[in-house]
Amino acid sequence: MPIKKDMPPAAVYYAVAEIDARQRPSAAGHSLLLAALSRATGRPPHYFAITKRPSGQPVAVTIAGAATDMFVSLSHSGGLVACAATTLGPIGIDLEVAKPGRNLAGIAEAAFGPAERREWAERGPAGFYRIWTLREAMAKTTGAGLSQAANRCDQVADGPEQGHWSQGDWHFLHKHVPPDRYLSLAVKPAARMKAAIDWIALPLGIANPTPSRGADKFNI
Repeated sequence: MPIKKDMPPAAVYYAVAEIDARQRPSAAGHSLLLAALSRATGRPPHYFAITKRPSGQPVAVTIAGAATDMFVSLSHSGGLVACAATTLGPIGIDLEVAKPGRNLAGIAEAAFGPAERREWAERGPAGFYRIWTLREAMAKTTGAGLSQAANRCDQVADGPEQGHWSQGDWHFLHKHVPPDRYLSLAVKPAARMKAAIDWIALPLGIANPTPSRGADKFNI
């Protein structure tokens, strides 16, 4: 079901917010995603509901259960939640707050391709989290999960340290917010792109009915 005819045809919407201590991350993610869908489409948040596929990928439907043309994704880490929505095609978002003492070398050896392992060795934690969040975002897009995220094949060795770029059929965005927050999006449009993607950060600091300042703190 088309949701909004005047929505920019190449738009990807995303938002990050803090999680209220009283909420589970999954509930906070759904609340943020409903707010993002409302902002993107002009429909009220209660117009939508979030379900999921057997793979675990979230799906945006109407409150009556009808399919929509919105593709969505969710992530949470370190007291933050992130969401993404687009009509272009399958999308994945991954948010990581760096954890002290995490075995980055072990994860890179088990999951990354050769060129990716060299990149993280040269750039340190920022290089690791760039690669890891991009790989996770790709795996969420396809629904393949860890079998893709940890396949030890190079997937995102090319591309800038930050910003947005395309690689074959894929389109990526990566941001590092110092000192320890990393955000990546991956989208695989269902049709060939005729224009550049418009990556739209929504200033939604509301992962629950009580407003917070999460989006401002993340500075997306």
